[in-house]
Amino acid sequence: YLEIYERNLELEREIAERTVELNDANKRMFTLQHIWEMMNSSTPLENVLEAIVNSTQGELGYMHCAIIRKCHDEDGDYMHIVAQSHDNLIERLNDIIGGAGIQTRRLNYSEESVFADTMKRRTIVQTKSIDLSLSAVLPDLSPDVVEKVVSNQPVKSVIVVPLTAQEKEFGWFCVFSAREELAGAEMDFLALFAKQIEMAITIADLFQAVRNQAVTD
Repeated sequence: YLEIYERNLELEREIAERTVELNDANKRMFTLQHIWEMMNSSTPLENVLEAIVNSTQGELGYMHCAIIRKCHDEDGDYMHIVAQSHDNLIERLNDIIGGAGIQTRRLNYSEESVFADTMKRRTIVQTKSIDLSLSAVLPDLSPDVVEKVVSNQPVKSVIVVPLTAQEKEFGWFCVFSAREELAGAEMDFLALFAKQIEMAITIADLFQAVRNQAVTD
């Protein structure tokens, strides 16, 4: 009887785990479907990207999500946030660093940063060094401010996903997680999700090229 009882408990645990996995998969598929619907309409790219980060953060349980673009001007390469989820985490960050908020800032691009590393290797990287990542993009922040940002908050790791469109470097999809480890299925999903973002960017670029051609004709 004890063996049967223990086996039943094991089956109940397995059923509970599979139910959670199925629920997560359904949420992910719903999010992808929503993105496809927006991509197939005339929705501007900025709105699509905003929907992506808010869906990922809200429906899939991440603490914060952002899409960062790699830019270039006469002063060199830099980074700029083009979309980010609206949540308590980003509000807290902006309150600590002050000013108009991180989304309005010119972020530093360093060849030694995790962002450069992921782009060079074209691979997803998970880092637990949140303080180093923040210092890399905002080198003017004092150590005390950086420590205040990373202390007493739920984020345990940041997953950085490189984005390219038409073989050109676009930027990064950044996911802030309360988990220290990334499951294999989660990594696969983020890679798939990144492909949808890249497709949205490519479609928007093609539409813009068609509009520009129409103006010159």
